[in-house]
Amino acid sequence: MPDHTPGDAAQLPAPLPAQLAVLEREHAELVASLPKHSVPAVTVIRLEDLEDTIAALRARIAAGEETAPGKD
Repeated sequence: MPDHTPGDAAQLPAPLPAQLAVLEREHAELVASLPKHSVPAVTVIRLEDLEDTIAALRARIAAGEETAPGKD
């Protein structure tokens, strides 16, 4: 039996650049999937949330942070 479960990795603080890459990829995929007309409000809200989170992560990286705080 393995020493860990698949969810264990989610408990470790990930490097901020790796988190940023995941969010940027998700943002790009969401933008690529947008319909030309009648974008659902929930999609617009998700895009705005992603953009805000991406901006915050970029600021933290620029300030010299490397990883998210751990859950101690």
